[in-house]
Amino acid sequence: MATAADQIPDDDDEDRSGPPPVSLSASVVLAALPADSSQLLSRTAATAASIAAATKVTLRLRPIGSAAPLKQSVYRIPGAQTFASLVKFLRKQLKCPPSQSIFCYINNSFAPALDEPLINLYHNFAVDEHLIISYCYTVAFG
Repeated sequence: MATAADQIPDDDDEDRSGPPPVSLSASVVLAALPADSSQLLSRTAATAASIAAATKVTLRLRPIGSAAPLKQSVYRIPGAQTFASLVKFLRKQLKCPPSQSIFCYINNSFAPALDEPLINLYHNFAVDEHLIISYCYTVAFG
């Protein structure tokens, strides 16, 4: 006959107020970090942000379907700007009312997150030194 000590504890009985458990492989990595790692990470982030702010990326905006073409299709903007700022600029140029949706795609394949810096998209997906962004009023690729 099983006693209370032999039974497997129920997950609901555990105290979850403490820190979450860390896997064995992560705990080895965390133990090996230098003491000033937070300072190093903040310096690296600051350096990356300053490089992104100084670097301009070239964007080529292409309409899909019934979306109106822009008068100028190639723009150079600071790489530190987010994709959301580009969408806002595009909405302003196209004079989209607030009720009108606009969908933007990188290289006709995916829609990035709005908080993604343009420099990251440019480094990973630029074609012939242009980040190609297609836009439309309805879902095109999806």
